[in-house]
Amino acid sequence: NKISEETLFITKADKGGATLILDYGTAVESVKVALANTENFEKASLTVTQKMEDVKRIVQSEVLDALSKGCISEKDKRIITGLNQNNNQMHAQVFKAVVPYVYPLYKLHKLTQQQILERTTPPIRLV
Repeated sequence: NKISEETLFITKADKGGATLILDYGTAVESVKVALANTENFEKASLTVTQKMEDVKRIVQSEVLDALSKGCISEKDKRIITGLNQNNNQMHAQVFKAVVPYVYPLYKLHKLTQQQILERTTPPIRLV
């Protein structure tokens, strides 16, 4: 049975430096199962973009307040917020928010040797 590159998911294990080669569909399914676990996550009331804008607004407000009180310098304000001297957002890529993402680290060390030989998919930790 020939394996194509598009059907493989190659990643490192959580500990020990092992490399895992998994079926891509199995890897995607294990992440979906982990994300669906409501004990670990809750559905956000805001979209990711809305939440990022809220955090950005709060950080900028706190930084501008600290600047007005003399607690930080203009340079610190620029580094933290990406606001220039006129308080306009600079367009350098470093100041643009990006959507967060997760990726799985497989806990190969949790499997017995027999489970490894049986090709059991290890549990994952999302990072």
